[in-house]
Amino acid sequence: MAAFGQLVGLNPAYAGGQASLGAALLFAGRAAEALAAVNKETDENWKLVVSPSVYWSLGRRAESDAALLQLKEKYALVSSWATASNYAYRGDADTAFEWLDRAYRQHGGHLTWVTINPC
Repeated sequence: MAAFGQLVGLNPAYAGGQASLGAALLFAGRAAEALAAVNKETDENWKLVVSPSVYWSLGRRAESDAALLQLKEKYALVSSWATASNYAYRGDADTAFEWLDRAYRQHGGHLTWVTINPC
């Protein structure tokens, strides 16, 4: 988490920096701070990668569903891994595995994260 904080301190506009900080804060149990970080993310794809889980953790189901739908509609070709991760965070293992299979078929580079992602 400290590394992401340093990253956004050095370059607040770095694509994915605020979203990554938000994910770290979310997994540290600091969902409100995670939302604040994610809302500062300027890259829409990165913002949508993290925001569905942040909203979910805050009990804001409708916003989580809307963000996840946007992620799937706009970035399904490049963010299948992220979609799987969000479904896993929600506890929907079957749908998560469907999206992991899709990421595998797309040769998604983020599949290597499956061993370290808390979801």
